[in-house]
Amino acid sequence: MTDIIQELLEAEDLLEASNRLRIIDDMLEKQTVNRSAFCRELSLRIIEWAVRGKPDPVFETPHPYYSIYKPYSSVSAYIASFGIALGGVRDTRANIKKLITEIDETIVKPSGNCITVENEEKVLSTLSEKFPNYWQIVSANRKLEIINVNNSHRQYNSTCGTNDDATAFIVYMFNMKDKSLLPEYVFLHELGHALQIAVTGSYTLVPDEFLSFNNSLPNASIEQGDSIAPELFSDTFAIAVMRGSYLHDLIPFPFSDALNELFESFHTDFLEQLV
Repeated sequence: MTDIIQELLEAEDLLEASNRLRIIDDMLEKQTVNRSAFCRELSLRIIEWAVRGKPDPVFETPHPYYSIYKPYSSVSAYIASFGIALGGVRDTRANIKKLITEIDETIVKPSGNCITVENEEKVLSTLSEKFPNYWQIVSANRKLEIINVNNSHRQYNSTCGTNDDATAFIVYMFNMKDKSLLPEYVFLHELGHALQIAVTGSYTLVPDEFLSFNNSLPNASIEQGDSIAPELFSDTFAIAVMRGSYLHDLIPFPFSDALNELFESFHTDFLEQLV
């Protein structure tokens, strides 16, 4: 049974991993001997593979605030983030089925482009220089994990959320089907969501300070709970980081620089008042 674990860990992408998970679930259903030991080994090896990668370390330089999972270790990191490496036989099988369904419903073959690890590190360095307080807020109680997935998503270029036990923020960067958007902007947009969630504790709410700021602008009115509000918060955060940096000329919105300067000023003041 251990061979199938290795085949799972060495899967080239999530679609192949889903097929391996089906085989594992079928084996756990039919075989009654040593199932608990197998699930423990599965858990340990998923976590070890996610952390250590193959054959090199997961990230170039360990960082206290974030980890970047390279594409070759993204399968195990993705699986670990969905909680498969938790619990006994029953919980393991339930989590396997949950993940298979998630992959079947949302994941497709890669069909676009994705930000490179090197460019992610460059963006994170720019963010740290512009807003050093960001990490005190976002990583106060949990680490940021960036998983570069070797697949495209049916609906999204990227997503941001938390893992099952809320011990980490997870940013999933997919192969982007939408080639009109800059991957670096999309990455910063998700980092904006991580800030939003860290401050409000919610995927749907934004800081009240942002509502007041946004609604002070001409022809701009949103309310708490509007679906567009988190997207606007994350867009303005991305612009604030990009403005004045090597990404300045790649801001994907036709706003005036005066307005972009207001976005930058808001996020500068907002982050400073939080620490």
